[in-house]
Amino acid sequence: MGLRTMLSRVQARLERRVETLSMSSGMRLAPAGPAASEADLFPLRRAVALAPEDPAASLALAHGLEQAGRTEEAARAACSAAHLARRRGDAATELEACRAWARLEPSPPEPAIALAAALAAAGHAAQAAETYEGVIAAHGARVELLIALGAVHEEMANGDEAFRAYTRAVELAPDNANALIYAGVAARDAGRSAEGEALLERALHVMPNSAHAIFNLGLLRMDRGGLDAAARDFDTARALRRGEPWSDAVVGQRLATGRCDPNDIDWGCTRFKLEHDIEQLGYLRAAGRIGPGYDAVIAEYRRALADPSLPTDPYTMVPLDPARYPTLAASYKRPLHVPVIAMPEGPLVSDTLHWGDIEARYLDAEPNMVCLDGLLTPAALDAVRTWCLEATVWNEVKAGYLGALMHDGFASPLMLRIAAELRARMPRVIGDRPLQTMWGFKYDAQYGGTSLHADEAAVNVNFWITPDEANLDASGGGLIVQSREAPRSWGFRRYNVDDPEIRSYLESVGSESIRVPYRSNRAVLFDSDLFHETDTFRFRPGYENRRVNITMLYGTRDR
Repeated sequence: MGLRTMLSRVQARLERRVETLSMSSGMRLAPAGPAASEADLFPLRRAVALAPEDPAASLALAHGLEQAGRTEEAARAACSAAHLARRRGDAATELEACRAWARLEPSPPEPAIALAAALAAAGHAAQAAETYEGVIAAHGARVELLIALGAVHEEMANGDEAFRAYTRAVELAPDNANALIYAGVAARDAGRSAEGEALLERALHVMPNSAHAIFNLGLLRMDRGGLDAAARDFDTARALRRGEPWSDAVVGQRLATGRCDPNDIDWGCTRFKLEHDIEQLGYLRAAGRIGPGYDAVIAEYRRALADPSLPTDPYTMVPLDPARYPTLAASYKRPLHVPVIAMPEGPLVSDTLHWGDIEARYLDAEPNMVCLDGLLTPAALDAVRTWCLEATVWNEVKAGYLGALMHDGFASPLMLRIAAELRARMPRVIGDRPLQTMWGFKYDAQYGGTSLHADEAAVNVNFWITPDEANLDASGGGLIVQSREAPRSWGFRRYNVDDPEIRSYLESVGSESIRVPYRSNRAVLFDSDLFHETDTFRFRPGYENRRVNITMLYGTRDR
């Protein structure tokens, strides 16, 4: 028997022993009573010794020590469990551990701060805000606490409260770039454009190469109709993150000098991401968009795809060895090809649709939602398809599909103009609500789509661009929208990530599913607070047949 197997079996026996002790004593995880001896606590200590990185083991020990009346030692164990759970991304265990820690040590600020952060991470925004406010009242304001407080107010659509928290942070630290940026973004969301621009300019004075500040200045310029200036800001922000676009002339030099940070989560590789990139580069090579200098990139991506450490499932990323794959390390998620798309003449958003009637249908519907076909003009649809096929901006690795995000290269002049025209076409539905973000999602026919969630905005515009010939099921493949909204007290994690809790909530309130089948150039506009998910889809294999949807979000949850 191997050592790992033996320890696993010992650990299982210890866990069963802990459970038996808990059940027999009527308590949750620990032998009961202040009179509990060290022998009673031995199984819990042994479990921690065998699994020192397991937060559940440390948390069980904390509960046992608390029940035994050993408060100080219990607090240390709960603190350890909280930190271990955070490192693992285990929000539920982190929250339970932080509750125990704060209960055991109510006086110092650190346990309460950790509890507030855990509440926010778990999506309990209202409780997180209350806890942060309690810490600030008891121990005084700190910049990092005010920024965290502002963030949870934003999640609850309390825009004025968020702006107030961020500006207090700026008052405490006038040269803190992060506080200035967050305050600037909140000012824009609250309709205070001039204040937002001033705050972001101050942030750039402190941190001239802040991609975050430059990107958000671009959003403000877009709000005023300055699409060209906004596009330049977005290009600058992307270059600060990914470098300048590549070309045949520089590919050799970039491959020779490029590096990656092996500890950066952005270096994580998945099989479906490499498969997509191989297909995309092959498509570009066959179309003559890139030259033979990129053949080495394609060859190394294929070699990496055969690496035995690369998981077959679509949900696990692994950091491949950059020393073994230097060409991959130099090129992965870089702007290898950024096409210059000629802007079609005339409008991009159809001017033949009856937009006044469409707005009336949206506003009269319960819930607010409308479906329309023929969103883009034929020339605009072709241009958007070309952009999504050619631009190497699909860097966001999701659960079996890829995202191209606005701040990471997706904000081309073409896409910005479509977003601006949508605002102009729908003055009553979108009107002065600013564009918050946009993205494209590209799906793999082998895997599923986006899970059930709501988005942090007022109006969601979702449209599809892949030709209908690629869709093998005309009755499905689109979107399922629920008739009930996300509760305002929920934080981002709860309404955007926590699928089991969302489904339980929807069942409890009697939500109905509204199914919209896939059609190319079909758009679904709906209240962004409505829960929605990708319907089951079947698309033909092949790069050009990948299902692509584009989302644009306008306004905030409270505007």
